[in-house]
Amino acid sequence: MVKIEYMINKEEDIANWLNFINHPITYGRNRLDDYSKEFKDSVIGKTKEEQIKVINETIKPLYTKEYIDRFEIRFKNKIDKQKDEIIKRLEKIHSRKFPVEYIINKYTTFNCCPYQYKPDKDWFGIFFSKEVLEIEIELNVFVHELMHLFFHTYFDKTCMKKGLNKEQTQDLKEAVTIIINSEFKDIVEQEDKGYKIHRELRNQISKIWKKDKNFDNLINEMCEYILKHTTKHKNT
Repeated sequence: MVKIEYMINKEEDIANWLNFINHPITYGRNRLDDYSKEFKDSVIGKTKEEQIKVINETIKPLYTKEYIDRFEIRFKNKIDKQKDEIIKRLEKIHSRKFPVEYIINKYTTFNCCPYQYKPDKDWFGIFFSKEVLEIEIELNVFVHELMHLFFHTYFDKTCMKKGLNKEQTQDLKEAVTIIINSEFKDIVEQEDKGYKIHRELRNQISKIWKKDKNFDNLINEMCEYILKHTTKHKNT
């Protein structure tokens, strides 16, 4: 049985902020766009010490009992209620065993939910942002990131062997989450929308999945499709 832990670590939270402040562009989106010009001017290009000082002031109101309870009580109850069914469906979709023994859910006050994956470890870490907790889409994020875990564990090397480069493999990893919309629509709170730059891939995946719900076949077909129909691009 997969064990789930819930963790609040302010130092890790601050590390997330520093990462996205200093490397803000991911998949065509500037992760700082949601923040004010005043905030961006106070951290961009500043020393680490100056950045941490601003971050600490920014996140202070987000460590109140209200937010901590959302994470440690309401969120925990939602996940614990659905986790066995979610894992069962993911194993069926991928025709493979769940890759790790532990899932560590972590709280972050930045507006993004990165994950932590190490192939030689038996755990997978997911950060849940305060925005996710506010609009109550924790199950969306949970399922989305666990699909990434399956992809990294079982399909990264397959895609590379078939000729995809690292960037194309990452694009496919992001695009296959469209499957959530058909296989988890009774569990997740809203549709998995993905990134605009993956719209073509997601549409193609949806067509293939409707005809044949075999994930290995899907990966094979999509690798061929990407090599034939797409050009190399930069996620900027």
